[in-house]
Amino acid sequence: MTRIFAVILAIGAMSPVRGADQTWTGTISDEVCGASHRNMASATGISDRECTIQCARSGAKYVLVNEKEGVIPFLNQNFPGFEEHAGHKVKVTGELEGNAILVSKIEMATEPE
Repeated sequence: MTRIFAVILAIGAMSPVRGADQTWTGTISDEVCGASHRNMASATGISDRECTIQCARSGAKYVLVNEKEGVIPFLNQNFPGFEEHAGHKVKVTGELEGNAILVSKIEMATEPE
């Protein structure tokens, strides 16, 4: 019995430890424009949402613009929902890994940032 318990403890110690999920509120943007689409929007006459989508389709990465932390990159760029919520104020749930968010959930924000 003691040996089985020791094996279980050893396996548990080797398993990667997940960080706790956190939640951020902000706007989905792209790394090119970041917090301001002013230059691009004034040059092309498109909305912040369309600017974000076009930049992402051209290879720019999606980011979260948060009032407290600034521009935060996302690790999993293929997460469904980035294009759907481009330019929207959202609540993002995930893990902070280094300076980037590994997203597990995106939903429209209901409270102020």
